[in-house]
Amino acid sequence: MPTPDTRSNVDQPEWLSLGDASRALGVNSSTLRRWADARLVRTFRTPGGHRRFSASDLDRLMGAGVDPAQELDDEAVARIRERLQRDAGSDRSWLDRLTPEARRDLGDLGRRMVHLLEGYVAPEAEDLPALELEAAEIGGRYAELLHLANVTLTEAVTAFAYFRRGLDEALRAYAGRQGMSGDAADALWEKAATLEDRVLVALTASYEQRFPLPSSPTEGER
Repeated sequence: MPTPDTRSNVDQPEWLSLGDASRALGVNSSTLRRWADARLVRTFRTPGGHRRFSASDLDRLMGAGVDPAQELDDEAVARIRERLQRDAGSDRSWLDRLTPEARRDLGDLGRRMVHLLEGYVAPEAEDLPALELEAAEIGGRYAELLHLANVTLTEAVTAFAYFRRGLDEALRAYAGRQGMSGDAADALWEKAATLEDRVLVALTASYEQRFPLPSSPTEGER
C-alpha cells in the first residue's frame, strides 16, 4: 500500500479521490469513509491530508451488491432478537409496556448507536470527545423514551443490557470475519466498552435527574 510520501502513485487510476469515488460508484462520502475506517478498502493520504481510495477494492465491494458497513448493524439486530427469543420465559414486563412507536424509536436509536460505535472504534477515528458527547446524548434519549413508557431505572438498565450484549456479540463476530489478531480484537473491545459505558452513565444520570435520590441528612438532623 502506498504511503503519503509515495507521490508517484497519486496520479495512478487505481487510486480515486473521495469525490471521484463517490460519483463513479454511486455511494455517498460517509459510506466510503466508513468502509475505509473499517479497513474494508485500502486507502492512503496525500501530503495535503486527502484520502485516496483503492478503485479495485471498491469495485469488489460494489460487485458484491451489499454495503459492508451495514454488516455490524444487521449482526447486532440479529443477536438482540435471538437473545430476546431465548429469554422469552423470563420477566420482561418492561418490554410488554413499550408501544410499537416506542420500539421503533428505540430501534432507530440503537442503529444510531451502532453507527456511532463504527466511527469510534475505527483506527483513524478523529475527535473522540465529540463522539463521546454524542454517546451521552444517546443515553439521555434512551432514558427519555423508556421513562415515557413507565419503565423503571432497573428495567431501563436491563433493557440496555440486552442491546449491549447483542452489540458485543456482533463485535466479536465482526472481528472474526475481519481476521483481527487477538490484540486488535482486545483493543476494539476496550474502545467499544468505553463508548457503551458513556451511554449507560448518561442513561442512569438522566433517571436520577427525574427521580432525585434523597439528600444525606445533615449533622443536626441525625
